Amino acid sequence: MGIVSRAAALCAIVILWVASVVGAAELGTARLSLVAGDVQILTEDTNEWVAAAVNTPLAEGDRLWSPDGSRAEIQVRGGVQVRVDARTALDIVDLGRESFQLSLAEGRAYLTNRKGGVDRIRVDTPYASTGIYDNSIVMVDATSGGTAVVAVIKGYAVVETRQGTTRVSAGSELRLRADEQAEIAPIGSPDEWETWNRKRDRLLADAAESLRYVPDELDDYAADLDANGRWLYAREYGYVWSPRVSAAVDWAPYRLGRWTWVRGSYVWISYEPWGWAPYHYGRWVFVSRVGWCWVPPSRGAAYWGPGYVGWVYSSDTVAWVPLAPGEIYYGIGFYGPFSVDITNVAVNPVVVRTYRHIHVRNAVTIIDRDTFITGRRGRSIARENPFISARVEVGPPAIRPARETRRPIDKRIAPERQPPERIRKLKPEEVRRDRRTVPGDAGSVFSPGRQADEMRVKRRETPHRQEAAPAPSGSRQGGKGAGLPSGRERTPEGKGRNAPPPPVPRAVPGKAPSPPPRPDDAVRQPRVQQRSPQVKTPAPDTRKQMPEVKKQVPEMKRQAPAPEEQTPQVKPAPPAGAGGQGREISNRPAPRPEQAREPELQRPARERRDEGQGKDRKKYGRDDRE
Repeated sequence: MGIVSRAAALCAIVILWVASVVGAAELGTARLSLVAGDVQILTEDTNEWVAAAVNTPLAEGDRLWSPDGSRAEIQVRGGVQVRVDARTALDIVDLGRESFQLSLAEGRAYLTNRKGGVDRIRVDTPYASTGIYDNSIVMVDATSGGTAVVAVIKGYAVVETRQGTTRVSAGSELRLRADEQAEIAPIGSPDEWETWNRKRDRLLADAAESLRYVPDELDDYAADLDANGRWLYAREYGYVWSPRVSAAVDWAPYRLGRWTWVRGSYVWISYEPWGWAPYHYGRWVFVSRVGWCWVPPSRGAAYWGPGYVGWVYSSDTVAWVPLAPGEIYYGIGFYGPFSVDITNVAVNPVVVRTYRHIHVRNAVTIIDRDTFITGRRGRSIARENPFISARVEVGPPAIRPARETRRPIDKRIAPERQPPERIRKLKPEEVRRDRRTVPGDAGSVFSPGRQADEMRVKRRETPHRQEAAPAPSGSRQGGKGAGLPSGRERTPEGKGRNAPPPPVPRAVPGKAPSPPPRPDDAVRQPRVQQRSPQVKTPAPDTRKQMPEVKKQVPEMKRQAPAPEEQTPQVKPAPPAGAGGQGREISNRPAPRPEQAREPELQRPARERRDEGQGKDRKKYGRDDRE
């Protein structure tokens, strides 16, 4: 590729980047954390409905459609999960740091906002707007005809229509009919949709081990790490995370997925369920006798990036290699102190030949240019290492994206599975115009500048019949997703809810320092309620309002260490520029703490870390002062 042609291509890429309205920080705010079935998205880049993939970043203006037999989960940084059922249309209208706005045209949405999460979530249905606040769990159902149901499992919600506003407390549901009548009643027994969501909540809340090793900014992704790998101690880097697939002969980071053009840059979309934090934060290192390990960023240095790799490319190939700790990322835009914006800087080819991993077996991924553009597997490439060749260009490939390059995954959707015409006609910008964002609760959503009146609501003492729910995917007793758990589960009240499972002992070979406790200055809460056992007794027809329950700590048979004897340890930070392969490590997996569960309360992340740390010291005979 000549200098003139490369300059022209790079200029085109830079123009596309400048035209983008979303920066790197905003792209790291939300992602698709679960995709089941033929879920589809429409984005600014695709300009058409395409198949969605797990770990696809989402931004303002993006739209989502979940057809029959499908479900999806959106994870928003700050402790929020938004799940949608079958036959649901959801639009991201506004995505801010402290609040965001969604539009639910039809279908069912389940939203959790943990304590310490975002200040306010607003969900707009055809004829109502629902405000969901800190430390809340709310379900919103809507039909295209205007009927809506807002059920509050925890916390509270404020619902507004053109007739006024009302507050819905935990344990209650508000039904809004197209004729503008409103009725509030107790929530009925959980259906399959709610039961599946509560199980998903508990799965995410069980994360405890990884919370002790990642910075606070990455707490939201601890469950992915706990479920898919283990933590090891490497002398040069401290605690590192090893995915279960790292021992595979042909596996390397940034291989199972594709590079997709998203809002002005090529972004790595991993098809591995855990592939968000390890590919968009921190660096990778190859450890002998273990394989590839992820080195998380230090606290305060967690910068989201499109994919931390070193690039080279030619006229017919594209290649990349995972960056090691301390190595510079060359890309379009700013991604922290260990990055260089190449829009204003020329990269010396000599630099890329010093990347630490280019001589590691199977570390470099090489594909042909057509495969990079289309995402479809092309011809096999076996040639010399492009990073030591003099006939390549460095930096992200100056390849203008094609239509296929903007798709997260190469998957075709049958016409009958695509959104119906009524959904295709909707325009998020019209929702933004009709339902303007109101800071806090200062005024009416429908009439900015004036206070909303009190809504006239009819009170009902008994729950509605289960089959009366208006969700288009079926009644509260139906609407299963493809390949997803089914069944009914009634969660009883009382102390029996918090019985923890027996701890699983782990082997402890070698000798490694104990993981440090996390600092006390960032007390954050987990996302959801804790695990509850199933019971054989029949479930009652109604559920009482869930009161705030004070923390209950079970009686301990041993005495905790005196506070004055505890000395906080400091997590070892990787030395700048530390490198090389074959680092001495301990294969001892980090011990999993034995957690004491409490009923009906979300467990603070800090308490889960510190409690697990105390258990480790007791189990392995270590003193806090070591």
